[in-house]
Amino acid sequence: MKLLFFIFIVIPFGLAWCHGFVHDQKLNETYSLWAVDVREDMTLGYEDEEYGGIGLVGPTVFEYFYDGEYIFVKQKHTQYSNKYFEGIRYYLTPATIKKGEWAEKLLIGPLNKQEFENKIKTLGYSADVEFKVVVDDCFWLGLFCKS
Repeated sequence: MKLLFFIFIVIPFGLAWCHGFVHDQKLNETYSLWAVDVREDMTLGYEDEEYGGIGLVGPTVFEYFYDGEYIFVKQKHTQYSNKYFEGIRYYLTPATIKKGEWAEKLLIGPLNKQEFENKIKTLGYSADVEFKVVVDDCFWLGLFCKS
């Protein structure tokens, strides 16, 4: 009886708890924002026909801007980041990938705030683009999310 309980109750709930997406938001046919297990794991990624989902900008992406032409994201260091960095890092990428292109080669960043503002001005955007919050419980993360 204990074995049946373990097989049919404990294992399925354990697997569901540990390996689910807590956030999966498709931005367009190519790019998505996703977080596996915890929201602090938020990543900008894309779908590759051959390799499946590939992370492009890793944890923690906490704000984004998407207008159909470009995707801009803000990234902040947390315990889930691979390397420590101070402040906020900015990235931008064209919203579409042509066949045969690699998203990694189109990605611009990491940039600091001044570099980012200069770059988007050359693309015709104002420095005060309206970012959307994707991870809003920044106090709990130990972050100061507003730039």
